[in-house]
Amino acid sequence: MMAITHLGVAFAWRLNSLDCSYLFQLPILHIAVEGGKFSVGIFFIVSAYVSSLKALKLAHARRFDEGRKAIARSTLRRTVRLALPATVTTTVSWLLFELGAYGLSHSLPDSWLHGDTPDSCPDFVTCLKELF
Repeated sequence: MMAITHLGVAFAWRLNSLDCSYLFQLPILHIAVEGGKFSVGIFFIVSAYVSSLKALKLAHARRFDEGRKAIARSTLRRTVRLALPATVTTTVSWLLFELGAYGLSHSLPDSWLHGDTPDSCPDFVTCLKELF
């Protein structure tokens, strides 16, 4: 759902325009397009609950040391599960941008995507230097 929200914002810039009548302004379809932010919040709440469930069960059983170890392991795993895919995705997206895959943004009419997309570097070594 989050990907649909991002695509809607990027390529359907008049989607939320009140002076136009579009299909995605219907309530159910609008939630599908704009519901990504809500879904991310629900994901974090459910993920935190599931991550702490084993530690809570151990605490109720009066096994506090095991509970602390379980919550520490769960927190570390959750961090890796969330940070690693985001890092890989961001790196792949940056590489695609530098290879010219996002050239479509410069052909769009005047919108935030057209104005905020920088030009790519002349060569890959310069790009790496600018990155760091």
